[in-house]
Amino acid sequence: MLVNILICTAIMWVLQAVLILPISTYMANKKLSKLNLPVFASGNENFENLPETEKKKVNEVSTFSYIATDLTVMGLAGFLAGALFGIFFIGVSFDKKGWPGMAAFIVLSLLGSSMY
Repeated sequence: MLVNILICTAIMWVLQAVLILPISTYMANKKLSKLNLPVFASGNENFENLPETEKKKVNEVSTFSYIATDLTVMGLAGFLAGALFGIFFIGVSFDKKGWPGMAAFIVLSLLGSSMY
């Protein structure tokens, strides 16, 4: 079981670095460019120096984009891992935004492994 947890956690970390972070950053930047955030759009200000309303909106959009991407990528990866290896995986996420994706990975790996 320990090997199962280590493999799942490693898969989640790799997917986060290779797919989830770049895709969610792209999606967030695309959405933020369409919003009317003059100080953020100027690019001259550091995030910490943004007005509170813009900082809140940037955080909201970034968090939503990350969780949506995380759920999609991890769910698909969990299903494929379960279906290909025939076992379900259990992992650990140390980031609170990573828990929905981790749950999707576990549940869909269980679904994929049950196809055998």
